[in-house]
Amino acid sequence: MSLLMVCGFVAVAEGCHVSLVKPNAMAKTFYCLYSTALHCAGDVSFPGKIQIYSPFNDVVLPDNTVGFLVAKAYFPPGVPGEKILLEASHFMAVPGDPTLETYELAIPDCVPPFVLGMGTVPSCPLTLANSTSHAFSVAVSDYVRDSKKMSMVQCVFEGSHTRWSRTPSPAVNSCVHFFGLMNGVAVNGGMSIMLESIVLNIGVLEASNMASSQVTSKQCKLSAFVDRAPALSMAPTSGSGSASSSDAAVVGGSEQMPVSESLASEPSFEVDGVHGPPAAEEEVLSADGVANRLKSKGKGTHT
Repeated sequence: MSLLMVCGFVAVAEGCHVSLVKPNAMAKTFYCLYSTALHCAGDVSFPGKIQIYSPFNDVVLPDNTVGFLVAKAYFPPGVPGEKILLEASHFMAVPGDPTLETYELAIPDCVPPFVLGMGTVPSCPLTLANSTSHAFSVAVSDYVRDSKKMSMVQCVFEGSHTRWSRTPSPAVNSCVHFFGLMNGVAVNGGMSIMLESIVLNIGVLEASNMASSQVTSKQCKLSAFVDRAPALSMAPTSGSGSASSSDAAVVGGSEQMPVSESLASEPSFEVDGVHGPPAAEEEVLSADGVANRLKSKGKGTHT
């Protein structure tokens, strides 16, 4: 359970179109390769190489084209001497002519790229030279350039920010999820990340919890039919006991059944050559009809 991704605005150059044949594959896959530089918050730049899927008839971007990059990353231990490998899933180029001086005016002022990762803390944290900030290493890996590659980054709690004053350091061998800005070269070499957010002690569901959380009945994400409308609750009437849980609605003082149910409850059949519903054995009166009959017999309430 690990990942390492980089996102942010970068400039590309030296673009070329290449074709590769992946293992266990017969057809060629086409990519574009670009050189780039990742500029950090500490005035340090790291060279990088971007690979992005590109159909064979795609046009290579001109030099100094700026775009927003989303890519899986591999930070070799020899950075900045070695190039960072970036396998891009998205590169959204800023429109315009890169040769014009006004080209970069429309680009947001967000130079340092963001780093998103999840991995394991292999060692105890350490206090930096300023005595207020502390850092810890995280071992992360991701599938880059057709193989799983392991990177080691150093995450830094900036001591000048009060938000980190009470944040505990992660325990050794625990799993963390972090997000921050590319900060420069770490104390012990490698990449330093200035933290913006962190989630501590990410665990894995136990087998018993996973078994109990499984859904036994089949649940469809999409249905070809509209679910039945929710039923209207009917208040109990006097002398009728508890209200029945039916879809009947009270309209004008009398109980009315939905049209679909009333048609379904009265089957059509033929009696003596007459086609229609059966005759009722007892006369069914509405509430208004009962009140009128009681008044006619002198048992009603006179106002």
